[in-house]
Amino acid sequence: MFIFKKRKKISSDLLNQKNILKSLLYSMKEGVLITDLSGNIREMNLTFMNIFNLDPHTDYYNRPVSMVLQIPEIENIIATILAEKSGLIEEDLRLIDRKYLNIKASQFVTDENQMIGVLLVVNDVSRMKELEGMRRTFAANISHELRTPLTSIQGYVETILDGKVSDEKIQKKFLQVVYNQTTRLRSIIDDLMSLSKIENMSESGDLEMISGDIEEVVKAAILQCEEKAKQKKINISLMIIEKKKVKMNIRLLEQAVYNLLDNAIKFSKEESAVDVGVNILANELMVTVADHGSGILKKHHQRIFERFYMVDKARSRELGGSGLGLSIVKHIAQIHRGRVDVKSELDSGSEFIIYLPLG
Repeated sequence: MFIFKKRKKISSDLLNQKNILKSLLYSMKEGVLITDLSGNIREMNLTFMNIFNLDPHTDYYNRPVSMVLQIPEIENIIATILAEKSGLIEEDLRLIDRKYLNIKASQFVTDENQMIGVLLVVNDVSRMKELEGMRRTFAANISHELRTPLTSIQGYVETILDGKVSDEKIQKKFLQVVYNQTTRLRSIIDDLMSLSKIENMSESGDLEMISGDIEEVVKAAILQCEEKAKQKKINISLMIIEKKKVKMNIRLLEQAVYNLLDNAIKFSKEESAVDVGVNILANELMVTVADHGSGILKKHHQRIFERFYMVDKARSRELGGSGLGLSIVKHIAQIHRGRVDVKSELDSGSEFIIYLPLG
């Protein structure tokens, strides 16, 4: 219970205490609302106003909470406390604007244990709920992505061990499938470890950033992809229109460009081309990787940077994709205070762009 001390004589010490309490109230990260016995507002802090999108310049003093908030669930909580049916209530609410709130309500009493109103403490837990949802989705996705190749490996190995395949050519074909699925498993695990490492570096701030030449980074990524491009007779061209040095982690940025190039080569037809460019637009440096493949429908554009999201799952798995490459690119761009985008239409190829801030 929150106790409000009453004194018969108002002294300068008491005024100082009130000022301190008011400052404390307004510095709290939690939203706080205090009502009187009629359910009218007696005090609320700026955090509370921000949570409920109230105008901080409007005087809400002595107005009914029901009129100001117009949220029946909160009205019921206050009514229950005022009716002294409960001394403490805690509830999680989801509002229409997708906000998740944790609300704790209690009687607001004097030092003589006389109730003079209701105290509401509100925490916006929307981000926490969002992360919980992402973790659940990630766990479900990774379980599925790992189970698929493992099931395939187990099935083919059991068939061979049971002696059901005597033909050497068929055995070799089965073993090739096992090898391909094992390679895919390794790719998924490697990308997961890479993604985890990037996120840890981002959260801890333990990331070496130096001023470097983007051209050298792009050329190093192209060099890594040359052999794959040759196998499909794909020509990789590089055009430097304009460049400036940017602050970057060279290894990570090279990985991001490599991932885009690797995808472009995988999803391009033989004897086609992949075009890489470096340019400056406004206050951003742009690294573009464009292919002349089948393109991507616009409905997929917002989701292709999600973990394990694949436009064509069967084809991606056939090509050895883990479903994490573009997510890694997105995270690398973000820890450089940049972003990644895609421009693509069906049958018109795809252009992926990494934007990096200058200065």
